[in-house]
Amino acid sequence: MSEVVAVREGRMVVQIVEELSKKQRVILYICCNKLKCLGFFSE
Repeated sequence: MSEVVAVREGRMVVQIVEELSKKQRVILYICCNKLKCLGFFSE
């Protein structure tokens, strides 16, 4: 059940990101990389 919700949320996130401008995407990308460096993501 939770996997289905995660997939749905993932699709929403993809849709939102696609609607962002190029500049906003770069900012989002940098923020995600900083979080990864801080260890928020296990990947």
